[in-house]
Amino acid sequence: MQGVPVAFSSRRAQLPAARIEIATTLEILEGFDGLPSLKRLQAHLNLDPENAPISRRGWKEANRDLLAADPAITASTLILDTPTVPHDWFPSH
Repeated sequence: MQGVPVAFSSRRAQLPAARIEIATTLEILEGFDGLPSLKRLQAHLNLDPENAPISRRGWKEANRDLLAADPAITASTLILDTPTVPHDWFPSH
């Protein structure tokens, strides 16, 4: 029988919800096998799938050349058109 061992499953039922979430996240990461695991992790963490490239323009050549293509944001929880930071987050001069 594949899947979670019985001993782990019975212990899991006794864990608080937050610890179950952490255990599930660790399970996905430990068995990470590419795109299927990424999709499972996104769904588990309630992330919105994305495919937004991050430009390498302005990167040092040595760093830029380490990647075959621009990296991409694969998921997000919130999209802001214009990011704002409250002024009280910064100390006054």
